[in-house]
Amino acid sequence: MPKFEGVGCKVEYATADSKTTINLDKTVADTKCKLKLDAKSGAISFKATASRSVAAGVTATVDISDKEAGTISLSKDQFALDVPYSVKGGVDTSGATLKMKWSTTIDI
Repeated sequence: MPKFEGVGCKVEYATADSKTTINLDKTVADTKCKLKLDAKSGAISFKATASRSVAAGVTATVDISDKEAGTISLSKDQFALDVPYSVKGGVDTSGATLKMKWSTTIDI
């Protein structure tokens, strides 16, 4: 049996809608991997994400879901460039978005 050292796991079960969620995560060197599984009424869905530092301050993230589609993202500081893709259609550059995260504090 293989060893799964350093794998984080969280299992949640909601009795109201009989939904089970399993979150797994593992970090190897500078690569982070996450897997989220949802099971409800016999249907299972998932989302897998991998992120890695590719240059000074730049992080690349790729995710894919059970719908065979996902997002490729490059981020630095508060900026992120997200490009959707699908297994069948490839990269969709016309759907690319540039996002900026910001916050402010108001003293009253």
